Amino acid sequence: MASQPTAQVVQLPNFRALPNQSTPKIFRSGALSELAACGQEELRNHDIACVVDLREPYEIADAPDFIDELTYINIPLYRGQVPLAATIDDVYRLLLMERGNQIAAAVQAISYYADRGVVVHCKAGKDRTGLVVALLMAAVGVSTEVITVDYEQSAANLSQAYRRQMTRQLETQLVGNPTGLKTAMQLHMASPAAALQRALDLVGAEFGAAQQYLAAHGVTAPQLAALATHFGEGKNVL
Repeated sequence: MASQPTAQVVQLPNFRALPNQSTPKIFRSGALSELAACGQEELRNHDIACVVDLREPYEIADAPDFIDELTYINIPLYRGQVPLAATIDDVYRLLLMERGNQIAAAVQAISYYADRGVVVHCKAGKDRTGLVVALLMAAVGVSTEVITVDYEQSAANLSQAYRRQMTRQLETQLVGNPTGLKTAMQLHMASPAAALQRALDLVGAEFGAAQQYLAAHGVTAPQLAALATHFGEGKNVL
């Protein structure tokens, strides 16, 4: 059974612990750019020591995380412009096939700080974050059903501010292109389980399993073993 959404931190959509952890130490979230002082205190109450930010530098410049006394690590996944109107499948294929080193670096950072508490996020907490935590959980033996159910929560937990901002941006930039607008709205607003399942299937077809995918991009067996200790459903990682 997937975890229920953790009580929301003030102005922090999509904040929740990854499912099936024996003690919640690894969290996922939307951006921390609007985090007020009371929200920072809430993060401290969750014993979070590190923030792993998957956004691009220009996104951070527009909306920097407001955090104090936490280790901050930025690992941009796209290494360029965030896609606007591609399909979810194409975006996930791009990230998996061309940004494996960045995905692995994020998993390594999470592994290093997991015992002390870590939150990983992008802008919405849906796609970049969703792929990183899905691969992490798959690699330590969490079932695909639990992973996809957790992923499906993300669209429902998007903030109203994000929805309004993205809708205005997409309608402005894709005016006169209804097909492109429909595709873009799905990319930025939806989290269908089938899309994540296809991404995991791609990893399986190309690498055998998530564990092999991460290992091929630099994640070590001890790092995966350390992560596995946090998950009640996790298997032994060799």
